[in-house]
Amino acid sequence: MSQFSERLREYIERSQLTEQQLAKASGFTRSYIALMKNGLRISPDTEKIGKLLSALSLTTYEKDQIWADYMRAKFGDDTYELRRQMVSLIEKFNQKPSLKILSSAVYQIPEVETIYGKHDLEYLIKALIEEEANKENGHVKMILQPELDLLQDILTMQRRSHPGLVIEQVLVLEQGVNISTEGKMYNMRAFEWMTQMILSGDEGSCRFYYYYDRIRSVFNQNTLLPYLILTSKYAVSISIDMEYAIVSTGEEKLKLFNELFEKRKQMCTALASPVYSPEESVAYQISMVQESNCIYTLRDQPYMAVFSDPELIRKYLLKKLDARDRIIDLFKEEQNLVDKGGRIISYFTKSGLQRFAQNGEIDGSPVKTSFPVQKADRIRVLNKLIQLIQKKQYSGFLINDDMMKYPKELIINVYDNRQVLAFYLNEENKARLFLQEHTLGEMLYSFLEGLGNSQYVLPVKDTLDFLTQVKKELES
Repeated sequence: MSQFSERLREYIERSQLTEQQLAKASGFTRSYIALMKNGLRISPDTEKIGKLLSALSLTTYEKDQIWADYMRAKFGDDTYELRRQMVSLIEKFNQKPSLKILSSAVYQIPEVETIYGKHDLEYLIKALIEEEANKENGHVKMILQPELDLLQDILTMQRRSHPGLVIEQVLVLEQGVNISTEGKMYNMRAFEWMTQMILSGDEGSCRFYYYYDRIRSVFNQNTLLPYLILTSKYAVSISIDMEYAIVSTGEEKLKLFNELFEKRKQMCTALASPVYSPEESVAYQISMVQESNCIYTLRDQPYMAVFSDPELIRKYLLKKLDARDRIIDLFKEEQNLVDKGGRIISYFTKSGLQRFAQNGEIDGSPVKTSFPVQKADRIRVLNKLIQLIQKKQYSGFLINDDMMKYPKELIINVYDNRQVLAFYLNEENKARLFLQEHTLGEMLYSFLEGLGNSQYVLPVKDTLDFLTQVKKELES
């Protein structure tokens, strides 16, 4: 018997509700409820499960516990854990500090050739990166794994205070047809490391390169000290356990280490490529739509909610004809996808929808809008959105705010060829990039593919009810 079945039995007995009463509240039959209590069935219908749990009058903590048990029983521990970690990664975009914090301490670089012990090594790394960050064209090159939290803290802190500091990093990822959950989690950690670095400084000043190998055979273990941190004056070769290091200086040695770094980089692939302009992102989206049958989009506001026909595009986009024409081309391609039986699945938040309805604000528009959308056009857009969902020409789901705190600055588009386009557009830092590493693309695609049947979003009926309510409030 699963943990879910045991908890369900316990909570039903405590509620003193009959199976007949629970059947009426949830839509399950009495016999099916009995089967779930006894561990003989796990319903795939999350909407009915939600109604059943609501009828039991559970505390927030109890409901969270049994939901987790249900998702583990339904999908298995590995899928549940990967999904939970993906939500955690997404929510971290909300936690990104915006303050530029710089330690008041000034670290002196010791005159040594060898380092023994993590404490002394950490001190040296702080000193080297601080010195490089203070240079006009500071540039740090690294060959190492995203395992040292201290290093990430140092780099992100320095990049917030010196946003032009350039970071280049080579790392190794897990690969395989049947890549393990451990390997997927490791790759996800690399993605988290990358995004935190990118968002801490200027757009395009952080570049990551990868190649595949088994995690524990980092860089094939073909060198005594496989990790490297390289600045304009120092090269530090570091052991995997971060306990030992050799410090090299001098023009000839630095030239050699730079050549080694460049050769290693040439053997790698860019983990993600920056997209430097809105126009470039639109061109990328057009090419992806032409190759896809399905698009998943995760954002604060419904996808295609405002610019869903050429008339509105021409009315609200600033008079930049090339950009407007390209966006019209994009929506024509997306309409062709739907007409051919393809799907567009969009996940969005209540707050994003309400902000559009109440103020006419548009988040994540490829090109800047000229003014807030007028009330009549907002009503028109909401009507069209409701009709498209009802006709199943567009799949829209509200994000469950109790289960996932989605950052309004983040936009993720994933195409069924596992190509990922991500935007983070806050006031301080803007990042546009497309992810090129296929295991991460697969994980994001699988996450979004299963999101519509999870506790992280509301059922279609609840989504339509909320859309209708927002429209009525706007019309009154």
